Amino acid sequence: MRYISQIHSPFCSIIPASFDNYFLHLINPHNQQKTMQIKKILIAAIAVLTPLVSLMPQFTPTANAQSIVRGRCNYEVIGTQRGSRVNMRSAPGVESDIVGYVLVGQTVNQLRYDIGAAVIENDEEAAIWAYVEYVPSRTRGWIARSLLSDECIRN
Repeated sequence: MRYISQIHSPFCSIIPASFDNYFLHLINPHNQQKTMQIKKILIAAIAVLTPLVSLMPQFTPTANAQSIVRGRCNYEVIGTQRGSRVNMRSAPGVESDIVGYVLVGQTVNQLRYDIGAAVIENDEEAAIWAYVEYVPSRTRGWIARSLLSDECIRN
């Protein structure tokens, strides 16, 4: 008969030796061989599954607390020449990847958290960036707030 202390597994080293006798009586006090087989299967399952727990995504309450949704305001994209391109970026800042563009004169929707606050951030140079969506293509990205009109165009 093999006891937990004789099984070579990092997980088994944290189980006290008294567990062997307790387990034998808990599961099946009359058939020790069957009980030990069940115990080995359980230990093996725990030893296999324990490392997988660290691979599961870890969610923080704040990450789940706020969803990003469309806002109540659209803003016109402004610039020096109507029809010129304004880049939408993957993150605030001119160093971020370009995910799309809109044209000066088009409107974008200011995205907001489900609690109502607009999604805006500052980049390294303290410029304010807004997270927006160009509704016809559903493209979402960051645009410098200075390139959006001040006036809210209600949906």
